[in-house]
Order: sequence, then structure tokens, then C-alpha cells
Amino acid sequence: MYKNIVLFGAFLFLSCNQKEMKIARASESIQTEMNDFSPVYFEKNAQGELAVQENGLIGNTHWVISVDRELTLEQIAPTLKKMVDKKFHKEGLHKDSKEIYFIYSDTLHKQLSYVKMPFRYIDVDRTTFSQENKENLYNFSVRSYSDFNENIDAFFESKSDETKLHITLDKTISTEDFVAILIEIQKRKLNDFIDENVSVL
Repeated sequence: MYKNIVLFGAFLFLSCNQKEMKIARASESIQTEMNDFSPVYFEKNAQGELAVQENGLIGNTHWVISVDRELTLEQIAPTLKKMVDKKFHKEGLHKDSKEIYFIYSDTLHKQLSYVKMPFRYIDVDRTTFSQENKENLYNFSVRSYSDFNENIDAFFESKSDETKLHITLDKTISTEDFVAILIEIQKRKLNDFIDENVSVL
């Protein structure tokens, strides 16, 4: 019963706008329940540009992003960076202990699911991240979800115990591919092996 209430609430906040949002799709669920969250909407307006609704954001709640799957990382990354900075790096008395999630549709099991974004810094112009003087950090350039999925194993076959993976995502990647990459990170339990800074260039 409780699970149904949570899922109904998720469907309700997805459909509260006048038109149904085309969110990312996948064929598996990472997390199907969510408590204590604030919804955020990254939509595509009539001009194909990003329109953000984030009026209901509450500190120290999980922020759940519903994003139009046709938007690209180039379109959403600057706004996502501001959200990450506000949530994880804003000065204050109390540290925000909650996470940022993306919601997507599990088309195989016909349910909504959530996947956590593991990154704490987002570099959109090479000012935040520099690989110089960072030992044991390997840069992994990703052009698409299939590129990530096909090449991630090769990195782990050759990595040392201390090496971490810094991911550089091509800015033309769709948000649907981005969500698929996040799902793969969670499914493979890679959080401890990747750099908390991601680049979108």
C-alpha cells in the first residue's frame, strides 16, 4: 500500500504540467521508492530550449529531477552545476545530507524509478577541474552511453588500486544517455572508483 502511494505521488508530480514530459527510459529499476524529496523539472520549451521549474526546492531533502529526454547535456549542465553548487557547497551552519536523483521510466517493469547522481562538482568550461598534479586520476572521455558501456571494463582491467576515473562527457550527449550512464554506474557499484568531479565539454 505504502509503495503504491509513493509511486502515485511520483506519477502525480510528473503529470502536474499541462503536457506529459518525455522522461528518460530504461529496462531496469535502480530504486523504486523515494521519501523526503523536492521535485525539479527540466523541460523543453517551444523553441527547443531549457525551461526549469524549481520553485519547490527545499534544503536537506532529496532533489528529484524530471528531465525531457530530448534535451542535451549542453543545455542542462550549467543549471545542473548551479544546483550541485547550491546543494553541496553552499556555506551554512548545516551540511545538506541528501542527494540529487534523476527519475526515469522503467519500460520493462512499467514503473518509475530513481537513480542517484554521484557527482559533487560539474565542470562546464575547464575552470573547475584540472588533471594536472592529480596523481592516479585517469580521464575517461565518453561520447555516448554505448561508448561508456563498451569501454568501462577496459579501464578496470588495467587500473591500479589507487586509480580513480575522471569522466568527461561530450556535451552533445542526450539526457537519456546521461541517465543510462548513471544507471550503469549504480548497477556496477562504481561510486567508490570514480572522481566526484565530472566534466561536460
